[in-house]
Amino acid sequence: MIIRNKEMAKIIKNNKVKDGIFLMSIEDNGIAKSASPGQFVHIRVSDTYYPLLRRPLSIHNTEGPVFEILYKVIGIGTKILSEKKEGEKLDAIGPLGKGFNSQLAISNSQLAIIIGGGMGVAPLYFLAKVINSKLKTQNSKLKILLGAKNKDQLIYEKFEEFGNVSLTTEDGSIEYKGLVTDLLLSTLNSQLSTLFACGPIGMLRIVKAFAIKHKIPCEMSLEENMCCGIGACLSCAVKVRTQKSEVRSQISYKYVCKDGPVFKAEEIEI
Repeated sequence: MIIRNKEMAKIIKNNKVKDGIFLMSIEDNGIAKSASPGQFVHIRVSDTYYPLLRRPLSIHNTEGPVFEILYKVIGIGTKILSEKKEGEKLDAIGPLGKGFNSQLAISNSQLAIIIGGGMGVAPLYFLAKVINSKLKTQNSKLKILLGAKNKDQLIYEKFEEFGNVSLTTEDGSIEYKGLVTDLLLSTLNSQLSTLFACGPIGMLRIVKAFAIKHKIPCEMSLEENMCCGIGACLSCAVKVRTQKSEVRSQISYKYVCKDGPVFKAEEIEI
């Protein structure tokens, strides 16, 4: 973990890419060089004590000494963040959390599927980029399934360079009409596949059930509110099930910020 306090990260750009959705590029060589897909940064959005808590934001991409965050304005914190200008400094802690195991894409399957719903696409672009680089020398394929409420909320354009992209919206405003999980059910074939997912909890429940039913390795990133970002405050607890024997299991807790945000699908109770 790299902690940047005295020498803060520099904003390179902060552009609106969709209605209420922004892409910010931040220069911090320590964070950018050590980040892996699925990890996040904890950002202090104001120099004052309001809002008090940092905002956890997925690392969307890295290029050299620069990392990117893709975020949606949903409250006072992200509203303040959206008003930041080029050249301003940010107090950022990261990279934090446990990311995706991209090696699964080539070690366990001939077909890797990435599925994202809504702002769940935020950590998945970085993942698609890394998997694509690994698959270039492998007899494997990458399929990307993305969904949102409508085309104005669907972030997909940059994904097309990394794999076969299928899109769906709830209102049918682009490609298929329906939920992104509908695409999953109609896409998967008899090949042994690996699934990587991030999105709303309802979407993840369907992906988890599908993966377990068909015995497909699956990792999913949880979207949770966090306070400390390092497992101290225990505010982002998630239930996990530990198999004690063939007939007995035990429920305990792990923490999204420290033990996740990426978990094996069969591990978490959602």
